Amino acid sequence: MKRLRKFFSNWQFWQKAQLDSRDKVSEDKAFIERNIMRISLLILFIGTFLTFFMPFVMASFHFYNLSAPNEVGDAFGGVANPISSLIGVFLTFLAFYVQYRANERQTNELEKQKRLAEFRAIQESILNLKNDIQLMRYTKSKVTYSHSEAIWHFVMDHIIENANTETTQFDMPKQQYFQIAYMLTLFEPLINEIDESNLTELEKQHSLQNLEGLFEASFAFILRLEDKIVKEDKEKLINGYVKRKIIIPVKKIRMVLKEIASKYTASEKETLFSAVTKIKGGAFIKQVRYLNHRGTVTFFKNYDDYLKSSPSPILTQEEYVDYFTKDDQLTKILVTEPVRLLMKLEFLDEITFNLPFNGKSYYLTLEREATEEYIGMDLAELKIDKIMWRDRFLGKFVYDNQTRAKFIENFARVTGN
Repeated sequence: MKRLRKFFSNWQFWQKAQLDSRDKVSEDKAFIERNIMRISLLILFIGTFLTFFMPFVMASFHFYNLSAPNEVGDAFGGVANPISSLIGVFLTFLAFYVQYRANERQTNELEKQKRLAEFRAIQESILNLKNDIQLMRYTKSKVTYSHSEAIWHFVMDHIIENANTETTQFDMPKQQYFQIAYMLTLFEPLINEIDESNLTELEKQHSLQNLEGLFEASFAFILRLEDKIVKEDKEKLINGYVKRKIIIPVKKIRMVLKEIASKYTASEKETLFSAVTKIKGGAFIKQVRYLNHRGTVTFFKNYDDYLKSSPSPILTQEEYVDYFTKDDQLTKILVTEPVRLLMKLEFLDEITFNLPFNGKSYYLTLEREATEEYIGMDLAELKIDKIMWRDRFLGKFVYDNQTRAKFIENFARVTGN
């Protein structure tokens, strides 16, 4: 705990120092740009003063032995000319500097707009690919399957059934085959486009994570199918055509995606910390721990505990209590947010929430496989299908009071009064 606090303290201090340093430099540059006219007029006034009053000033220095007007004039000219030239050079430099700053600001703005447009284009490409996958349909025994279920049943039926024949031809229906082949050909160029784009590392990481989730939820089962057949000593059931056209491209895409994503992926601990700050009730989290693919999220004990770590609280004590009691928000957080973290963070095998409130302490621990078995849904697929998340998970396990209470009863332990 002390180490975690020290980590947060050092990290926050470093961030603040970096921001303060950048802010100070920006403030200095902004001060010069805002006051360029005043600075120029001040320099011009000083130069004018030196030009007209330098003879009187220099004549007052008797130790220079300047008595004749010509001598004073020559001396003044010898001193004033370099000063005037220096002032002119400085003013010219200021003019060029202001122009440079304006050009730099304009260039940065254009680059920002270009990067934003590029980011939006990539996100739109990922969304279009996702929509293409979701439009997949396959009918079997008068039941129509969609999304990854359609691909699963389609591949299971056609790979195994047709591979039992001795023919080298793979009798795959053209419509489904072209749909799968089309999507496979889109993944790799999209991965390279993200890698070679002008996006920031954070934007690249976000885009690659979305693409990785889409890929794993949609095509990873093909590799699981191959593993299953190999374990059952039925490798020859997959003929060369299927391997060459589907399985090998899938393996190649997975390898390329993993290699490129690894360049932009933050550490698992940092990713967990970042994700936790975005969940409901994230402002009231006191501590986050991560070890061996297991995370623990601990909330403040009470409002006084919250005040100690929040010098500028966003809520009053009444609002704090109301936040957790209104509309059963506490139990909704306990059901929704641990599942959300498991869904978003594939490296998490287990997540624990410790939420003390009103004299009670709620301890809830979810394991990935047990959670998927209980809700009857694949978390990877849940991640990319918002309709499934909204209707089949939130609608059933969160907004239904009885089902939510049963979920809490099954996974949570409550202590205290």
